[in-house]
Amino acid sequence: MPNSFRDALEYSALVSITDLQGRITYCNKAFQRVSQYSQQELMGQDHRILNSGHHPQEFWVHMWKQVSRGQAWRDEVCNRAKDGTTYWVDTTINPMRNEHGKITQYMSVRYDITSRKHTEQQKSRLLADLESYAFLTAHDLRRPLSSIKGLINLIHLGAVEEELPQVLKMLENQCEELDGVVHRMNHMLHRSAYPMGAEMTQRLAALQDQLQSFPTEEEKRVEEANPSGV
Repeated sequence: MPNSFRDALEYSALVSITDLQGRITYCNKAFQRVSQYSQQELMGQDHRILNSGHHPQEFWVHMWKQVSRGQAWRDEVCNRAKDGTTYWVDTTINPMRNEHGKITQYMSVRYDITSRKHTEQQKSRLLADLESYAFLTAHDLRRPLSSIKGLINLIHLGAVEEELPQVLKMLENQCEELDGVVHRMNHMLHRSAYPMGAEMTQRLAALQDQLQSFPTEEEKRVEEANPSGV
């Protein structure tokens, strides 16, 4: 194996070998660097020294059953470093056999995926926040929309001819309230890293334009007084 390739593997992959009881007999420099334990501290220990408590006992039982049957095992594992911080590794454990086919050791190869897991967790929290915000916003939108629909129905029925200026003012107020809700939603999506944020922002901006184009009471009066626009 070329030295450059071996050096790259030594730096990027966290490699350890254990005996059949799970006691560490070898760990490379990357393993020591990420776990923050020295080789002397790790030799003879099992991997419970890195147990973060994140995974249930069944998780490890399944792993041991699979590798003891001679099958490779792979999963994402949350470990705890010496200083108490946690880190995530994409882990593959392979049984190693002697010339007679008997399992004698287990080799583990891990890759640090902590940054990716943190990004996924941030996205999950953001999506949860957006879901909660969407629920509250839907309630805020429903109130002015219901009022607008009710007032428009009254206009269509001709039941508010004498009170039309007041009704138009009420419609204007409800549109302003609706515009405020849309503006707040637009602002939140613009600041977020939500993948659909850009598309939603464009749609909300279009809705705001429509709301702002709704004629005010004064504009309506001018139009009624001078329908020709002259």
